Amino acid sequence: PLPNTLSHAWHLVTEQDVAVWVLLHSFSANDSTYPNVLGSNTSGVNLSTSVVSESSFLKESKVTVKPDGNLKPYTMSVLELYGWPSDALLPSSPDALLQALSRVNQLTQSFGKVLFSCR
Repeated sequence: PLPNTLSHAWHLVTEQDVAVWVLLHSFSANDSTYPNVLGSNTSGVNLSTSVVSESSFLKESKVTVKPDGNLKPYTMSVLELYGWPSDALLPSSPDALLQALSRVNQLTQSFGKVLFSCR
């Protein structure tokens, strides 16, 4: 999502009880234009995050979403796949992408809805 649409994205996530959000992007970790979807208080949604695993291609975080109002907090996963859609940034072998898709399948079988967004 773009910085000006991030609040809409988080409202979609909370309204639909999304369990896994997959972000496909070509931002580097220190890119100033990278939208911080996992900030501590992003767009009126209070979040707490912890990194589960990270490689040069994939980062998995657990996020506890604490929506405004009396809605019950819930935990979800955010998977960031770096390098999309630039061939130069993606691994030369499809193994990393297949492992990422396998992880998405594992998480969605256990937890439900998945949201994909890309840049």
